[in-house]
Amino acid sequence: MKNVFQLSNGCWRFEIQENGKIIRKTFSSKAEAVDFRTNFFAARKLDLSFFTLLSGEQIKDIKDA
Repeated sequence: MKNVFQLSNGCWRFEIQENGKIIRKTFSSKAEAVDFRTNFFAARKLDLSFFTLLSGEQIKDIKDA
């Protein structure tokens, strides 16, 4: 499964399947989606479901702290 792809309406989506659950987040630009994916995988040591509610910047701030 691709992690970042473009939808028919022009938006971009990050999508991953973890433990039988599909986690999805939609973005207006590819850069935002890729940034979120990068930070999402960098923060995998923590609870993944928590990060679906945060923006890429928020995840980066947590990772940098």
